[in-house]
Amino acid sequence: MKGTILGRHPGIIHYTIGQRKGLGVGGSEEPLYVVRLNPDTNEVVIGPKTCLAQQKFL
Repeated sequence: MKGTILGRHPGIIHYTIGQRKGLGVGGSEEPLYVVRLNPDTNEVVIGPKTCLAQQKFL
């Protein structure tokens, strides 16, 4: 599922990092979270909770 487009969204302004509800995607064995927002490409990147862990903050 890596790199797969799962749907469309009304704009990244409607999402926050760590958000789980209201993503409009399903069918995954584990819950999905917003792990990254890319304003340059208008992408909302989602993934499992383990993808939220960070080693450093920028």
